[in-house]
Amino acid sequence: MTRKARRIIVECKDVETLRPNHIAETIRKYKHPYYADSYDMIIPRRTRVPAETREFCKERKAKIRRVRL
Repeated sequence: MTRKARRIIVECKDVETLRPNHIAETIRKYKHPYYADSYDMIIPRRTRVPAETREFCKERKAKIRRVRL
């Protein structure tokens, strides 16, 4: 029984407002040769995330995760 390796890119962003260009920048940076299955964006609690950014993340296999502190 073989298992397929999962490649998840996790990047922390400490910005006031998370924008789609932040997500696109991360995806561009880790394109070749990594070929990630998904992207996780770690953000602090105070960061605002507009609706357009959430829609962009759904299209691009990216998840937004908040740090609990």
